[in-house]
Amino acid sequence: MEFSTWKVSTRLGVGYGALIILLLCVAALGLLGMNQNNKSLHHVVDTNVKKMELLESMSNSIHVVSRVVRTIALLDDQAAQDREAKKNYRYPCCL
Repeated sequence: MEFSTWKVSTRLGVGYGALIILLLCVAALGLLGMNQNNKSLHHVVDTNVKKMELLESMSNSIHVVSRVVRTIALLDDQAAQDREAKKNYRYPCCL
């Protein structure tokens, strides 16, 4: 059966069918690509959030330690200095 002997309605049906199949293939590839991009984006965001949490914790620890050291330097009483020095033990990463 030759293409030239087909009726116009059959030709249009085959053409539209081929277009729909190609459209579905493009849509499937697009969804697959978006899924991969979403996974990559979530990985980057999760990694950066964890790093920012660690950075904030470190910053807070340094802030507390610097205040304690300043207070110890300003105090004359040894007992008060010892009490302030104990505050550093809450932040062992900064000793």
